Amino acid sequence: MDAPPIQYARTEDGVNIAYWTLGEGPPQIEQPQAPYSHCECIWQVSWAPNWFTHLAARRQIVFFDHRGHGLSDREVSDYSPDAPALDIAAVADRLGLDRFDLLGAGYPSAGAILFAADHPGRIRLLALWQPLAHGHASHNTFNDLLPLIDKDFDYYVEGALRWRNPDLTPQEVCRRACVHPPVRRSTRAACGLRGLRAG
Repeated sequence: MDAPPIQYARTEDGVNIAYWTLGEGPPQIEQPQAPYSHCECIWQVSWAPNWFTHLAARRQIVFFDHRGHGLSDREVSDYSPDAPALDIAAVADRLGLDRFDLLGAGYPSAGAILFAADHPGRIRLLALWQPLAHGHASHNTFNDLLPLIDKDFDYYVEGALRWRNPDLTPQEVCRRACVHPPVRRSTRAACGLRGLRAG
């Protein structure tokens, strides 16, 4: 199944955020677990089409890439815990969502919490999946990987994947790297390039 049409929202600090919507009904914004986010490539992951189609059977699902990831603007400077809240606000405002459910995931979940605290009237339900109690500390650790983006992007992708999942096999790295391609040549060779697209 192809990804739904990609649209863009602009944050108040001028960052373009990529997103798509699927289904109709009460809206639910799905915050991606950055850095494993790519609005288009997520549809190549085996579980994604059925998962999102099932979720969208009775509601409108909104999925987006945080700044610096996927199809959203890559050249950004603000990766503070406030930044994901700005990304959520941009998408919600662009869609004209007055009230919606919000699923926060991983280290950007601090942004979901901040958005909910600042806009309690707009959140019908806040759900958190694998939130980090010390999100800022984790964010700082992740920031140590960021210089690799310019030096060796493929190595950065693998490092980001292994940062949260150190025991991944080369085949698992290959499968997960689809959401943030490309991957290192050694990993490509290990999985025979299956399931990957150039980013």
